[in-house]
Amino acid sequence: MFKLPKLLSFLLLLTVVACGGNKSDLILDPPQTQESPGPESPEPPNTPVEEEPVVSNVSSKIAFVLEQDDGTFDLYAVDLQDPTSLTLVAEDIYVLSAEYYAYFWNPNQEKIAYSADRDGDGYAEIYLSDLEGSTTKLSPEVTGSHSLIFSWSPDGSKLVYLYQADPIVESNYDLYVSSLEGEIFPLSEGAFYEPDLRSPRWISNEQLIIMAKKDGKRQLYLHSLSEAPIRINQDLAAGRKVYYYKLSPDNSKIAYIADVEVYDKDELYWVDLSNTPLSAPVKVNTAFPDAYSILGYMLWSPDSSYLLYTQVDLVLPLEGGPLTPVRRLYSYETETGSRDIISSDFQTLDGTLRGVNSSAWSPDGSKIAYTADQDVEGFTELYVVDWPAGSIHKANAPTSCGAGIREFSWSPDSRYLAYDCLGVLNINLEYLHVYDTVNLQSQILSENYLGDLGVKREIDQFIWSPSSNHLVYQSNQAASDFNEVFLISPTGSPIQANPDLLASEDAKLELYFDPWSPDGRVFVYKYGGSDKVTAVYWMESGENLVLNSLFDDFGPIPVPGLSFFAPDWVLE
Repeated sequence: MFKLPKLLSFLLLLTVVACGGNKSDLILDPPQTQESPGPESPEPPNTPVEEEPVVSNVSSKIAFVLEQDDGTFDLYAVDLQDPTSLTLVAEDIYVLSAEYYAYFWNPNQEKIAYSADRDGDGYAEIYLSDLEGSTTKLSPEVTGSHSLIFSWSPDGSKLVYLYQADPIVESNYDLYVSSLEGEIFPLSEGAFYEPDLRSPRWISNEQLIIMAKKDGKRQLYLHSLSEAPIRINQDLAAGRKVYYYKLSPDNSKIAYIADVEVYDKDELYWVDLSNTPLSAPVKVNTAFPDAYSILGYMLWSPDSSYLLYTQVDLVLPLEGGPLTPVRRLYSYETETGSRDIISSDFQTLDGTLRGVNSSAWSPDGSKIAYTADQDVEGFTELYVVDWPAGSIHKANAPTSCGAGIREFSWSPDSRYLAYDCLGVLNINLEYLHVYDTVNLQSQILSENYLGDLGVKREIDQFIWSPSSNHLVYQSNQAASDFNEVFLISPTGSPIQANPDLLASEDAKLELYFDPWSPDGRVFVYKYGGSDKVTAVYWMESGENLVLNSLFDDFGPIPVPGLSFFAPDWVLE
């Protein structure tokens, strides 16, 4: 139904389409403030936003998946600066899940690798297409083959993939590497079973990390292009497994969580990947009470020197009494093995488990933010730790949150922390705040809600622009039963980004990919109830390009996935 692009010479760069409506001129009242950082300069209606980086002499390509009436998925690409460039790249590509679409841009060429059933035999294979119609098959000619999980090397010269010969009987996976020209090299035949969706993952142009079952255990492997896979973790007893891993930012180290010593008791280990041969894993955490484990995640510092993690300790309350379990935040230095507690002492412990809930390094590594019910039991607040000095500041204003912090996010420049929490006077209403780490002040960004205030109203999610000049967020501010998308600067008033919606429609950001282009010129959102319309908001003009309008039969077309070609979006 939607196979052919609309070839109209009058297509402008920016097309405003939304049920016949235009971009809203709505600018709401100035935000409420808590410990206001000073005078504000609200942006006037329909004024182009000029704070994002200006990009010239580059294209603005995106690829996206389009669901057809018969339930199949087709792959398209378009340059947002020239909507007439819309290209059908491939039909009937494979969709593994709602969060995973089997297509990837080559890191440095305008070519897309994708998994599709082009020959109609019911099995997906890997192909490489450019935007001029040339296609190369990258997976071997094997009857009944199945290729789903793959990734590009950092230099874009080769592609690695796991290849299941017979998915019907759930056979093991072979590991292959293919060149851009379609040369195919088997690396490991039948070695892996039930691979992790992130596997294989390149750590250099010659080495890969794979997490998969081998010998009946889910374990971590280092695989080079010239040698057999080497197990990274220590040998595990039957029934044990590696649950999660995280590479350091420079790919020189790996941390993982596994129940090595006691069944179902997760502990944290790290390995230096630069050593030859690999050194033995080092346990990071100290001992903790028998009923507890490492709490599900770990974070590398931006310079790859430290690990941040949370574990449960038994501590003595300040006023005395029995030992109480507390989730405490630790840092661990890999070079020296030194370990320090980051979070402060917890007040009025009464035997109830309390402690740190989540944490994050600032992008520049100079600070750590964490949430915890440190001062009042059951009331989560946001704290900022200066690194490595150790001084702790409470980020949320004392009277700004009525039921604790829900989520937070660092700005890319590390100056601001955005966070959301329910209101003080009405805990049904959730507000978006920002904390300025320079002025040590917090203010409310989002506006007052309209209509019925007796039902729950939320800030569903918020995402910083790459420049840190703006946040995009979704909220049911105008009415309780549907969301709209708003754009705001840390000191300004929100602009409603989506066009006027019907009462039955929703607008929302994607939960599973970054909606911002790498240069911050555009962001993507969806609307139309069941996400059947996808729009690109252009920052410089404040207008929307609706992807659905690029097709002959403009209608509610589901676009479940979208990807920016990063090399085209270069910051000046």
